Amino acid sequence: MNLSRVKYRSMGFSGGVVMKVRVGIKRVACFVVAIAAVCTVLQCSESHGSPGETLTSLRNLWQAGQYRDAGELMTADTQGLMAYIGRKRPNLAANHFGIDMLFAKKSEWTVIKNDVERDTAEIHVKYSVYPVENMKGFTAVFRFKKERGSWRWDLEKELSALKDGIEGQ
Repeated sequence: MNLSRVKYRSMGFSGGVVMKVRVGIKRVACFVVAIAAVCTVLQCSESHGSPGETLTSLRNLWQAGQYRDAGELMTADTQGLMAYIGRKRPNLAANHFGIDMLFAKKSEWTVIKNDVERDTAEIHVKYSVYPVENMKGFTAVFRFKKERGSWRWDLEKELSALKDGIEGQ
């Protein structure tokens, strides 16, 4: 009987245990890779280094019908006003507050003005192609605020006016 083999087994170090440790390391490695992938996806959806990148993400999400994800790119005040107005006027919420027309599929625009001042920004776009003829040449203004470390679409001015109109009735 080999004494070293007996000591090895008596200490609990068998080939099976070593194999289990290796499998555990593989599981941890897979878990780390999975977490990194999730973080990358979340970072891509959250990381907007400029208001223009946020606007592009909003447009892509809206056109894909991912309204909830697009809502995450809006300021907290905008989200709160949308929730309030949606409770008072469910038909407006069901029609996405008219935002669909800003991000119409098959529309094209040109950025004609892009002003950034510290934590606020305005992007003016002019539609050159639009499914409805009378929208060609229309200029839309998108306002942004930096919030929670990212640029977010700010509709507070427009939605506050809508809220005041609803409350005034």
